[in-house]
Amino acid sequence: MNLSEAFWSLVVATAAALIFGLVKACLKSKCDEVSCCCFKIHRNIEAEEEEHKFDVEHNKNPMSQFDL
Repeated sequence: MNLSEAFWSLVVATAAALIFGLVKACLKSKCDEVSCCCFKIHRNIEAEEEEHKFDVEHNKNPMSQFDL
């Protein structure tokens, strides 16, 4: 079976989109502790909320640092 480059490009792009989507969902979640198999992640949600509140109060855009 001969698989073309277009097929593998589609597979890689789909996998990357899935991974980026999962990361985005994790970053938006308000869970402070996540466990999956042997991985355990603990996040400081209060600090993130305080930082966001500060940015909103001072009219700062957190994504402005990435503007060109």
